Amino acid sequence: MSTGKGAAKRSPQQTIAAIVAAAGDEFGERGLEGARMENIARRCGRTKQLIYHYYGSKERLFAEVVSLSHESAITELLAYDYDRLSPEEALAAFLRNMSDQYRRFPQWGPMMLDENLLRGVHYAERRRLSAMTQPLLAQFRRILVRGAARGVFAADVDVDKFYAAAFSMVTACYLTGQVLSEYLAVDMRTSDGIAEWHEYAIGLLLASLRPGSLTGRQIPAVDKGRPSPASAMAIEGRME
Repeated sequence: MSTGKGAAKRSPQQTIAAIVAAAGDEFGERGLEGARMENIARRCGRTKQLIYHYYGSKERLFAEVVSLSHESAITELLAYDYDRLSPEEALAAFLRNMSDQYRRFPQWGPMMLDENLLRGVHYAERRRLSAMTQPLLAQFRRILVRGAARGVFAADVDVDKFYAAAFSMVTACYLTGQVLSEYLAVDMRTSDGIAEWHEYAIGLLLASLRPGSLTGRQIPAVDKGRPSPASAMAIEGRME
């Protein structure tokens, strides 16, 4: 007769999943420096010694959480069928899906900011992240190429730069929204405010892709010692 002990025994995969989930919450709330291994152990119902057995240090565990979050985000974004949509609809869907991940996984924002402060050291330790990102950029590029072929997007867009700009804009509510809402007449805190910002950001990004826009073109350099004509006019206008 079975005692049920085998069924109750946790597999290493279950243990690792529990540790990573608990660590994500802890790092998201407290950051790498403020996070405590004993808190992670308490959250996942395992011992601190067991966590060290699997990961060796808090830094290695943080790197693993960052890596798995990145993998999860990319996998989810690539699973969506963008080809059935027009280029404009596909790009809007891509950007909405990207921003929605930060709403559904609020710990990602603080971890991203923490990793920025650490100069991306844990991303650098996971060289495979760069390779993993290539299919995502390829999907992003296909959307832009389709739009250019139909004449609705500019044909000379720098994909990496535009992706960086798009990511920064649609995730702003979750990375810098609290601060921006303090001194600008924008609401990046409430659900309605965030939805309004996303529609504004996506509309602005789509408008910047229209043929003839500055996106992808070389913007004239400004002499650092002298203001550009446009900025000089603006300054003179404020002084009058």
